Amino acid sequence: GVIKISSPKLAQIRGWKHTRSASEKYRQGDTKVILRMLPKKLAKSKPGHKARADYHLWPAGTFLQINGAPIFLQQRNHDKVKWVGMCQPLDVTQYLEKSPHETKYNISTYDEEEYFACIAVCQYQAPTHVHKNAMANMIRKLTEHEGLELARYMATRNIVSIDGKDENNNTPSIIFSLKDVNSATLIQTPVRSRHCKHFDCFDLETFIRLNVSTTGTRFLCPVCEVPVCLNELQFCGLTMNALNEFKDVASSERNDVQLFENGSRILMPEAKLRHANKRRAQSSNGGSEKGQKRRKAEREIIDIS
Repeated sequence: GVIKISSPKLAQIRGWKHTRSASEKYRQGDTKVILRMLPKKLAKSKPGHKARADYHLWPAGTFLQINGAPIFLQQRNHDKVKWVGMCQPLDVTQYLEKSPHETKYNISTYDEEEYFACIAVCQYQAPTHVHKNAMANMIRKLTEHEGLELARYMATRNIVSIDGKDENNNTPSIIFSLKDVNSATLIQTPVRSRHCKHFDCFDLETFIRLNVSTTGTRFLCPVCEVPVCLNELQFCGLTMNALNEFKDVASSERNDVQLFENGSRILMPEAKLRHANKRRAQSSNGGSEKGQKRRKAEREIIDIS
């Protein structure tokens, strides 16, 4: 099939400002125009996942002309049956800046599936700006108390695993990490989606930076892989307070926090104890007495209720 579309002159675009050349990186506030092809049949990143509409994919055998000139298209993956894999949207700003008239696009393809052709005028937002704007206007901030109530709710509904009972106060507890899944460093801005079924958070700015480029895991929670929208994220005040409390002793190797029902929490000695405790909690005799005495001697319970 053949698709013919056109885009307006740059002077007709409200708020247009001169952009960088093709070899320069975009800066905050720069405007660009992109061309995307969106499958009418929504794509899924993985079997069982919900279909998503943000997948740009060139149809099989795409031949593109802009103002009559053929354009080279770079496709990430290709096989003999169908072109598959994520593509970067085509930045067509340079072609519009060279043309005093409307820009015409001719797209030929032999793909039997139907596609939408989309011309989008975009203003570049740097990850730091997106982070600042999201925290100020989009993300709900949970207080320490609200975070504790959420942990209790997850525990009573068996949404998160309960780590047994602590020998000092005989109360159930859960364990969560202060380490970001993406960067493997301590979290700076702890967030999770309101749809997530886990208490662990991830770092907001790292998450935004990793989603600058189009990939198959774009805007998926790095912990549970549910689709994530910025306006559905929640900032966890409890995790943030734990990060501040243990900032002098926590590290990428030691980052597991045990949270008790009464609100007290401790930083566990080693990350491996997170899994060791789960095994002990499941055993009939409560696990190794020597290991319990060692952990009791090493940790300090801080009451924050």
